[in-house]
Amino acid sequence: MRSEAKTNFNLIFDPISKSALIHSGDRMIWLAGPFATYREAMSAARSMANSATKR
Repeated sequence: MRSEAKTNFNLIFDPISKSALIHSGDRMIWLAGPFATYREAMSAARSMANSATKR
């Protein structure tokens, strides 16, 4: 079983519009996509969060 890294955000995925929202604390960030699946959207959100923490 693969260990997943803990995220400090919630991902809200809309399968109709193929977009996603990142909810972190009192902030909401819209990811335009299009994302085929929840997993693809989560991958984009994690890479976005990782790049933000490296600044």
